[in-house]
Amino acid sequence: MSSSPCAIGCSGEVSERLKEHDWKSCISTKIGIVGSNPTLSALLLTMILITPGCRRPLREFEERRVLLGTMVNIKVLTGDEKKADRAMDAAFLEIERVDSLMSRYSQESELSKLNSTGHSRHRELIRVIAECKRWGELTDGAFDVTITPLFELWDFESQRIPEEGDLRRVADFVDYRKIWVSDSLIQIREGMEIDLGGAAKGYAVDRAVDRLENLGIQHALVDAGGDIRALGGRGEEPWKIGVKHPRKNGIFRLIELRDGSVATSGDYEKYFVRDGVRYHHILDPRTGYPAKKCVSVTILAETAMEADILATGVTVLGPDAGARLVESLEGVGALIISENPEGLSVDELGRLGNERGKILQD
Repeated sequence: MSSSPCAIGCSGEVSERLKEHDWKSCISTKIGIVGSNPTLSALLLTMILITPGCRRPLREFEERRVLLGTMVNIKVLTGDEKKADRAMDAAFLEIERVDSLMSRYSQESELSKLNSTGHSRHRELIRVIAECKRWGELTDGAFDVTITPLFELWDFESQRIPEEGDLRRVADFVDYRKIWVSDSLIQIREGMEIDLGGAAKGYAVDRAVDRLENLGIQHALVDAGGDIRALGGRGEEPWKIGVKHPRKNGIFRLIELRDGSVATSGDYEKYFVRDGVRYHHILDPRTGYPAKKCVSVTILAETAMEADILATGVTVLGPDAGARLVESLEGVGALIISENPEGLSVDELGRLGNERGKILQD
């Protein structure tokens, strides 16, 4: 995030493809600040850089706020403290705006109004849901924003497993193909509800980065609880992102990142074990049960929203179908970890060859 047979102490065979590679496009992955997110970690230290042609040395400024139901961390590099403060404030305001638009838990949001009335003419919401529907098609339904009725049947805190009859009862309301969308109107049938939890954080990160760039920031990192996007590098150096080991404490892989995004989905973030079976929160919309074949999926892509969506979609598809999807996409890479009786299997996939990012050997 070694061509050796063990990755950071794990047992079992590891694909020989896990050697150092350059990724073709921007890299996007779900990685959180160390100590604040179980999936990804931005490995960052306070720094001052001198860059050619700059009147002032670059300084690193950081601010954190609780938004989108998680800790959002923004770092910018500039020689002007006031410029940094203005830019970070503007980026946080943009994230707040997206949250107020797309939160399913706020009755005042445009998404909640769509779910309650069955229609909306909000152009931005329409664009995002239309893009999510497109990804539903590309993933053959593995990513489906109409999954809300299934989510509501599961309770991971009380370890409740829904009855088969209940899953069948709501299955007819889970189908992205039944979303009707045009340039100016979106409609859903009665009983359906859209949840943008698999896309909205990434979208908010993208909008925040756009705001930073428009205000003249050239080097920044935005991390919304593990949905990460880099603007430029950490000065002349890349940002370093750590992908958590899915079965023990510590970092499994490091990623060097410039101008791209990273997101990770894993079966270890919210789960319980019953009779030797792990039940986790990444549900397969086509069955109503947790996805079975992937332990962890890290996606590297140009935008945070794309990485966010694909991390979920590939996890549900599984290693084989997920790998075929990744390899069919321009500018996308993946680190897919699956589990077998011998241990962990790891595949590194995607179009390689660009200096924007690389996965490092352990």
